[in-house]
Amino acid sequence: MKSITLAAAVALLVGGTALGADTSTIAYELELGGNNQVEVWEDETPIPFANPPFLAVGSGDDYPAATASYTAGEVITWDVVVQAYGQLDDGSGLYISGATNLVFSLELYRETCPGDPATEAIFLSTMNDGDNQGRMLPDPLEMAAFCHIFNVPCPDTDYTCPDDGYGPDGNGAGPGRAWDQVASGGPRMDRAQYASTATHAGGRYTQAAPVGHKPAGGTGVVADPGALAGKLVGMGVGYSQFNGYSGGGNNVAGVGIDSFDLGGICYRGLGYLPIVEGQIDTTDMAGTYCLKLVPGTGNNVMPGELDCQWGGDLASFAKPANTVVEDMITFYVEPVTVPCSIDAWYSVRDHDEDGDLAIELDASASGAAVVSESRRDGVQKIEIDITASASVSLTATIQAEDTTVGGGGGLTAATSQTVIDNGGGSYTVVAQWTAGLLLDEHCYKIDLAGKVDCDLTGDTDCSVRVLEGDTNDNTDTNLIDFAQVKSLNGTDAAAAGMARFDVTCDGDVNLIDAARVKSLNGNDCDCP
Repeated sequence: MKSITLAAAVALLVGGTALGADTSTIAYELELGGNNQVEVWEDETPIPFANPPFLAVGSGDDYPAATASYTAGEVITWDVVVQAYGQLDDGSGLYISGATNLVFSLELYRETCPGDPATEAIFLSTMNDGDNQGRMLPDPLEMAAFCHIFNVPCPDTDYTCPDDGYGPDGNGAGPGRAWDQVASGGPRMDRAQYASTATHAGGRYTQAAPVGHKPAGGTGVVADPGALAGKLVGMGVGYSQFNGYSGGGNNVAGVGIDSFDLGGICYRGLGYLPIVEGQIDTTDMAGTYCLKLVPGTGNNVMPGELDCQWGGDLASFAKPANTVVEDMITFYVEPVTVPCSIDAWYSVRDHDEDGDLAIELDASASGAAVVSESRRDGVQKIEIDITASASVSLTATIQAEDTTVGGGGGLTAATSQTVIDNGGGSYTVVAQWTAGLLLDEHCYKIDLAGKVDCDLTGDTDCSVRVLEGDTNDNTDTNLIDFAQVKSLNGTDAAAAGMARFDVTCDGDVNLIDAARVKSLNGNDCDCP
């Protein structure tokens, strides 16, 4: 289920005083789970404004309920909706004509906001992926994108927008971005900056620079990568000046206003729309996360007396919003569970020129049926063969639990451990203990459950009896074992089933092994 959790709005104080609900306000709303229709966009298919390439998502329950759920590996889309409303606190009684400058950053945390930075998250943009494909070029490589959502109407009498086939006659060639020109559907907020990351200071665009091109060498300073982990810092867009379109200029007002008309054509509200969108790659994420929008300095609104034919100072169009509303949203990422099955357990020892030789263990056995490790210095290496549909990694230390009947107890951690990728979905988990750590005449249980990052099936634990000389697995080292080893004198330890009789691990079953077993006559060990 992909549901949305919208944070409770938090009003920032201006001058230390909380202002009334009717004062000028810029309210940011975070949303998750939208579809920016990047596949259609990359194919350069004409998209009518009735079906813009970014679809906004409705709000849901308040923060901090984490009802938005995704599976690790999904690329999820976030967006920021902007609303502008209210009156400036200047005594004029006039309502604002929309937002003029928007500045904010995103911060992603584990569990709560604020909390531990989610450094495992990857911010990216599927729109601005640098491949120079798409309906509106050039295509920069950035970590976010301005939404292609506007379709600013042209004045019916003063100017005529081309009938491009995308929208109704007399409308721009939308959907456009906030910084696009009117002919492309945008309000022409000509100064824009993408968010900074640990590797990029953010692209800044102004009227002086070619549209969509970063000035030579870029601007801004790359911040400390550690400080930027889990953050997108410095997203912004706004007018460098305001020269109304109906007055012969390039700009249109009404950003963030849902419905607005005071008799001037440029006062038409452009809607509560998503201004910015981007993606988060959740491949390495698991658990609950909180995404927080933090407003920056310079969130401004347009005075209500400003109209399309503004004849005053073009740079005096913006005033600070009395209130700026931040937002938080939580979501949950379900870890991907890789199915895997245990195929076999082995106790492995080095037999000189014959190399590593294994005694296969029986993971289903208990009591007298537990297989004995009969070689000198006992268990030193356990190998577990696993079949899995994806790569397997160890997540915790493998332990050997002493379960000896009448004298067990305690855990002994593996000295080293690793996973070997054999190819074709076959893996071997290798756990090693220094010689002497696992004692002779003791029984040990080794449990792999919870130690690997896959969903284990099969026998997840296995018992092994450490009893030197017990070559016939009967829980005692005695003269029967001695006779058995003596009868195999001259046999190569590498021959099938012979490794357990090479008690001294020198590569041959010989009278030295027989003598060693005879000297241990009477030793025993019981497993549960």
